[in-house]
Amino acid sequence: IAALKLDKINNPKEAQILISNLTGFDGKIREAVAMKINYLLNSSIELVDYFIYPEIFAQASIDINANICRLVLDSVSILIQKK
Repeated sequence: IAALKLDKINNPKEAQILISNLTGFDGKIREAVAMKINYLLNSSIELVDYFIYPEIFAQASIDINANICRLVLDSVSILIQKK
């Protein structure tokens, strides 16, 4: 619920906390976090520098949940385009 209510990321530490929930948690949490990361990256170009955790994105891109994979790959493509 906290991830869904998140409106903005203020610093790289907050981004790290959000991204760390992409792996090792329940599928609903991973999907909500993937959706929020994708939304945040689409809404603000300034956040691109905060999401610099390629190993977590790589692990999340092979998730068993196809929605998570799609959202993570879309987020990575946003990072690549905006970086």
